[in-house]
Amino acid sequence: MPGAQYPCPMTSQTLATAVLLAVLAGAYGLGVARLWRRAGIGVAISPLQVFAFAAGLLALLAAFAWPLAGLEHWSLAAFVTRHLLLLSLAPALVLAGRPGAALAHVVPTGLSSRLHRRTGRVWGIVVEGLGVAAAAHVAVLLAWHLPDAVDTALRDPAVHTTLHISLLVAGFWFWAAVLHRMREPSRSNQPAVVAVVAVAIVLALAGMLLPLADGTAYALHAIRSPEAGLDAAADHHLARMAFRAAAVVPYLASLFWLLERRSPARLP
Repeated sequence: MPGAQYPCPMTSQTLATAVLLAVLAGAYGLGVARLWRRAGIGVAISPLQVFAFAAGLLALLAAFAWPLAGLEHWSLAAFVTRHLLLLSLAPALVLAGRPGAALAHVVPTGLSSRLHRRTGRVWGIVVEGLGVAAAAHVAVLLAWHLPDAVDTALRDPAVHTTLHISLLVAGFWFWAAVLHRMREPSRSNQPAVVAVVAVAIVLALAGMLLPLADGTAYALHAIRSPEAGLDAAADHHLARMAFRAAAVVPYLASLFWLLERRSPARLP
């Protein structure tokens, strides 16, 4: 469209993200191969968990690559979808793949043991704070999707980077705490179920209360959408639908998993 200045599909950010995720995928695959060679296929990490990890990496790539990374400056729907991938979907899938167990078989055994001893205490404190993690999960998403926060992030690259980092941290923290509860065989999974249900309810309500369907509330997107040939009101309405779907579906899926499946394995 005339006037639309789209970024190049293959940006430096896309390339850097692809390289980093490829390295992670390679390390994870090597760790799983070594683990299965020693203990048997499916031991500690199931094929389904490997699939979940791969899907999580693809979700991260989708969040940082074109078209979402380019279109989010013109489309509020792209902006919202990208951030829900970073908070709700990618961390859950990556952690479901038990990357710690796989990567422990990549580094030398002695080093792996030392790292586990030194980080185990801190990790325990982090994942035990399920309530705080759930509150941060919700607060980060809502705070960054208020109209003024969205416009500020689009104008300031440093704020935009902070937005992405905070979403990833909040996402990984919450899902790590949930999975920790599930992987402790001696403990009840009720707190994890309550946390997931509470987060899903709050985000579903937020999808109705945030002015995502208002074609004028998000000023920059209201101005820029027509430059990309989009109808601002329709784009904002699509953003609201994306927010509702992404704020409910991953949590309902995880709730079903919490109720139907409980792994006796401990989180490494």
